Amino acid sequence: MSTEYQCKRCGSSVVWEDCHECGDEDDESPCSWCEGTGGWWMCVSSAEWCEAHPAPGCEAVKRGEIEGFEVQDGP
Repeated sequence: MSTEYQCKRCGSSVVWEDCHECGDEDDESPCSWCEGTGGWWMCVSSAEWCEAHPAPGCEAVKRGEIEGFEVQDGP
């Protein structure tokens, strides 16, 4: 089993965006942008499309919320 991720609002695919601020932070404390995660998942659809096309029942979900789900590996 592995975890796949998608935009919780519109159901679009997501990509991992590396944090470009981590290099400027003190190694003793987590980055203030990504809180030490090194980046974040980002919806591949434009903000306009995502806002205009919520999945059924997800009209109140804010853009940028990501959901993960388990998928079976291989056949």
